[in-house]
Amino acid sequence: MHCVNASVNQPPPSHLPLNNTPSTGDFAYDFKAEHPEGETPAWESCGRIVAQERADFFEFVACNVLFAVVALVVLFARSKRLQALRARQLAARIGIFRYPNTGGGRR
Repeated sequence: MHCVNASVNQPPPSHLPLNNTPSTGDFAYDFKAEHPEGETPAWESCGRIVAQERADFFEFVACNVLFAVVALVVLFARSKRLQALRARQLAARIGIFRYPNTGGGRR
């Protein structure tokens, strides 16, 4: 999102020139040059870009639909596996065994 400086109406620090601080050798933005003592720098958002907001919303909805589909596939696969396991346990409990080469039946 694009922002503007509310106190000075300038672009954010990433768009301002950087100065080289000799003590650290790092590049840093000099807030003291732009803001007097006691003033807090503030940023306010620009207006919304409707097309971008709409695209972000539909991306969010699409991701949620994808997560729901994956969750349902996992749920149904797990349910089918548990149903098969319970059927095997019941068959073993009542004495019906399935043999792979004979086609099943009682023992």
